[in-house]
Amino acid sequence: MDRRQAYSGAMNVPARAGVTTTVALPASVAAVSAGSTGSEYSVSPRRRLMLAALVLLAPGCSRNLPDHTPRPSVLSGRIGSIADGDSFTLIADDGRRIGVRVGGIDAPEKGQPHADQSRDNLVRLLARGALEIEPIKTDPYGRQVARVRAGGEDVGLSQIEAGLAWHFVRYAADQSPQERTRYAQAQREARQAGRGVWADPAPVAPWLHRRRKRTDGDALMRIA
Repeated sequence: MDRRQAYSGAMNVPARAGVTTTVALPASVAAVSAGSTGSEYSVSPRRRLMLAALVLLAPGCSRNLPDHTPRPSVLSGRIGSIADGDSFTLIADDGRRIGVRVGGIDAPEKGQPHADQSRDNLVRLLARGALEIEPIKTDPYGRQVARVRAGGEDVGLSQIEAGLAWHFVRYAADQSPQERTRYAQAQREARQAGRGVWADPAPVAPWLHRRRKRTDGDALMRIA
């Protein structure tokens, strides 16, 4: 477009790639050419860009623009190895080895009571049928924290129902409201029934176990 072209009351602003948004301009601006010396004021190319940005940021201007937010893909493949009751390695259909952390739960750590039982139960759950793994985010260890289904069943929920994992409420924000409700209810029922870890008089949550190990390790380093 010629920089000296006069405004005609509206302005086409490239808001996103492939999308043009028409923005109505104030009458005083529309009446003045970009290079004219009108009685009110002239609008330089730089001012035009600033004006366009301000108008696009105004409430409602981007309301009808398409949403290009990327959605997580669903991974599929076969199980490579299972570390514990909430993590395993997936061999994806394209051959990649992907570390997966089952979202929404925290299973007993190695060395804790019921850790082996929790891992064995995860083995059975993952063998139920076709795997569907929906990544939520990547954890600090590079694993995909994900919603995991096997044979159409929610694996994390099943671990909680068996009393072999805790609802990981610290990261409940990663779940939908419906998932949070189901997981919390499943834990209450498992606890009331005394299943798995809840058969113990004072079960220690895995995150507390990890914290204690870190504290003990720090204390030993200070002594050394």
